[in-house]
Amino acid sequence: MKETVREKELKKIMGEKLKKIRLDNGITSIGMVTRELGFSKSALPKIESGVNFPSSRTLNLLIGSKMGISGRYKTTPTEYKELRELQNEMKTIRKLRKER
Repeated sequence: MKETVREKELKKIMGEKLKKIRLDNGITSIGMVTRELGFSKSALPKIESGVNFPSSRTLNLLIGSKMGISGRYKTTPTEYKELRELQNEMKTIRKLRKER
């Protein structure tokens, strides 16, 4: 089934936010992050450019989880909340799309 306009928007917003956070953390090399976290070379660039949406596992590795596990990026509480809200909205949209 074809992606909705909102799904495309969410991918773009998420990618832009993650890229900004990476750069705000002083990490200019995407390659360094992909190697450290065991991602393929194209995974993070595709997320940051809005081609792909990060999986829950990928997002946890980047920004951490509520269970106190810290991620590679340091985020403010506001950034963390915004990213999780984007994730939850995407999950809801995809779930509804599957049910149709």
